[in-house]
Amino acid sequence: MLFGNFEGKEMKISRDEDFIMGQFGRADFSCRGRGARWRRKRFCECDFTEADLTGVRDCGCRFEYCDFVRTNTTEFGMGDGGKPSVYEHCLFQEVKLRAVGCCEFYDCTFIHCDFEAVDFGRSYFDGAVFIGRVSNCVFATREKETKKRRKNRMEGVSFRQAALCGVRFCGGVELDRIELPVKGVYAYFSDFRNQCDRMSRLAEGDAECRNELNRFRKIFGGDARQKDYLVNLEDIAVSLGLGNRTIRLIWDCADFVQLDGEKFFGDRIE
Repeated sequence: MLFGNFEGKEMKISRDEDFIMGQFGRADFSCRGRGARWRRKRFCECDFTEADLTGVRDCGCRFEYCDFVRTNTTEFGMGDGGKPSVYEHCLFQEVKLRAVGCCEFYDCTFIHCDFEAVDFGRSYFDGAVFIGRVSNCVFATREKETKKRRKNRMEGVSFRQAALCGVRFCGGVELDRIELPVKGVYAYFSDFRNQCDRMSRLAEGDAECRNELNRFRKIFGGDARQKDYLVNLEDIAVSLGLGNRTIRLIWDCADFVQLDGEKFFGDRIE
């Protein structure tokens, strides 16, 4: 494995090169716009702070203890192949992720990242921590098979220090096994579609409320495989223009509402 200081250099990685403790701060991997395809490369303890990964396609690579701080990842194809790319104990801070494919994230931390329109439908998370605003993305992570059992799509994921806005969950993500945000107002549903049916029945005779509930259900309840759901009530009240009665019905029909870390079960607080 190669190591050294490559800060600010134009980089073209050959087929047989792996790196350990590589310093790639402000390095340019874009090959002057031509891009590059990395196949089964290994990077261990490498620093990609403010590096330019434009046009790079990561196919089955492995990144261990690597830092991506303000790295240009807008056109970085993560997991751009059939074999998963593995990111283990990596830090992503103030980066824009856009093209995320077949990836596995183990014990990674995401701090103030931009996930606009990202679909994590082919990704898997284990022990990930999200800090800051997480908005307008889809967590529909694939299941990872083991010899003993089929693992949850998101194992040990923490959103405690995050704010979820416009986030959708699909494909059967088990949300009762993640850590919820401690700030904000979030409603948790264990049987989302049936609970939506109950809301509609309770709104009988109120056309405006029923229309708002239908819009709410259309946006969040389109995937029959996704049984449980987490909704940011403050976010949807503004983004969907929901009235007070509609918000009240959503609150009442949820399993619980977590308000700044406290769980409300009807008239009870836990």
